[in-house]
Amino acid sequence: TGVQTCALPISGLSPTQIDLPELLAQLKSSLGTGGTLDEETLVIQGDLVERVAAALTKLGYKVKQ
Repeated sequence: TGVQTCALPISGLSPTQIDLPELLAQLKSSLGTGGTLDEETLVIQGDLVERVAAALTKLGYKVKQ
């Protein structure tokens, strides 16, 4: 029996207008979870849709779910 993990991809962000590594660091810190940057997609560890949406909204981003 393997351990299943859940990851939340966040896409649609413009890397020319947004510092993606900095945004990833902010989200990881505020959510207390891990994450990675896969080209232009942020990948947050865990099933945190509501918390990620709230964090992005607080930072001034429009969120589509």
